[in-house]
Amino acid sequence: MLSRENIAVRAAFDLSYRRLTTEEARFFRLLSLPPGNDFATETAARTAGVDRSSSTVVLTKLARMHLVEQGEAWGRWHMHDLMRDYSVDLMSDEEGTEAFVRLFTYLTARLRESVSHFHEVGDDAPEQWPDGLSSAEWLNQECMSLVEATVRVHLAKNPLLTLTIAGDLAPYLWERHHLDDAQQTCLLGIAASRELGERRQEAMVLSNLGLVLKDQRKLKKSVRAHKAARQIARELRDTRLEALALNHLGLTRYEQRRFAESLRLHRRAARLFKGAGDSRNRTGALLNAAETLRDMGRPQQASALLQKAHKGFLRQGNAHGSTQAQGSLALTLRQAGRAAEAITLHRQAIAQARTLHRPRTLAVELSNYGCSLTVEGQYTEAEEALQEALALFEEMGDRSGEARTRGNLAGARLQQADWHAALNDQVLACELFADIGDDHALAVELRNAGHTLLQLGRHFEALENFETAAHLFSALEDKENARVADDLAREVTERHGM
Repeated sequence: MLSRENIAVRAAFDLSYRRLTTEEARFFRLLSLPPGNDFATETAARTAGVDRSSSTVVLTKLARMHLVEQGEAWGRWHMHDLMRDYSVDLMSDEEGTEAFVRLFTYLTARLRESVSHFHEVGDDAPEQWPDGLSSAEWLNQECMSLVEATVRVHLAKNPLLTLTIAGDLAPYLWERHHLDDAQQTCLLGIAASRELGERRQEAMVLSNLGLVLKDQRKLKKSVRAHKAARQIARELRDTRLEALALNHLGLTRYEQRRFAESLRLHRRAARLFKGAGDSRNRTGALLNAAETLRDMGRPQQASALLQKAHKGFLRQGNAHGSTQAQGSLALTLRQAGRAAEAITLHRQAIAQARTLHRPRTLAVELSNYGCSLTVEGQYTEAEEALQEALALFEEMGDRSGEARTRGNLAGARLQQADWHAALNDQVLACELFADIGDDHALAVELRNAGHTLLQLGRHFEALENFETAAHLFSALEDKENARVADDLAREVTERHGM
């Protein structure tokens, strides 16, 4: 039974609704269907089966009548929950079913094209969409609505539509570091693929889930997901699918600091991709192998492979891949003592990254660029780059990137003898690494903070940092770093009589 207040609200809604024309009333009833907190003019048009200009006219009138509200962004609209419930009550099953088909036919088609365009080509707007939005702009506006759409069609027991959306959406969510949403979308996609008996799709989504779990620092679960994907690929005798699983598993092994195994997996994946005629993914596997070689202390081999990957990406027209390879080559040069050369490459990579609408790639390049500037003594420019990177990581909720950038910022401040500011950044970095469970990065940062504490005369705290770092390194079987941290702790003890 409705309360007096609800009856009064309903009566007010009825009064406004009766003032609409037949077509306007039909349009209003269908506005409960678009998923998310708000919706675009184009989405409303597709749901109602009208053109964009007609949609704009009706929405503007509905806004004047307070049946919908204009959103914060131009061309977007919001319907209050009470109004949405009211429109649902008015909508017939027949018109709702027809509109649902129109809406999700549009959403799935545009999602597939936008994701493909975003990953394969660049950022120009496809000509057939009248709103003029680029692939990146549309995905950025609609991704949270698409997450809700995936849940909605799953609850409606439509596994085919669930899998269609999840398969395209999950990699984009991972790319944008929406990790919780990406995980949920992957899990729904896996459940749908199993219900449909779509083994190949199950393996694809499992591989995507493994990437998400890696970035969530759930490394053992990530390994299991990739191994499950590989097992399906081998059962299907799908070489390319197996290569994809191996390449992604290599990324997780890298995070586990099992570098030799990571390198073996990437090389194996590259060979399988070559046999399958997939030059694009083969180049990606070579890039991953090169970055592993760099962290294994083999910069010459890494540099040669990175140059090969960069040329490959350029031939394929893969701007994102070439940007990553160029930035990685710059990092390799800096570690080899060639920071001045690295700066030039960093600048080129950053300029390219700004055109791609990929904030995580841009943030990584800015953070590495800041380090190279620090090495060259360009501290003001270094801090500017690092602060921009920090803001991007914070906006994305990428705590690992934020922590590493805080550590890099501390490095720039240490070179200027700004000990207190440096220590503050190091403490924040340690807290973030501890929170996400990256023990190796935490140990490195604790050791760095120990040096800063010594500069401030805080010897006992420095000793604690070195001892904790040594313990963490030992637990991770990093014998060399454990020995260094132990030596530092012993030196502090002996020098200061502790």
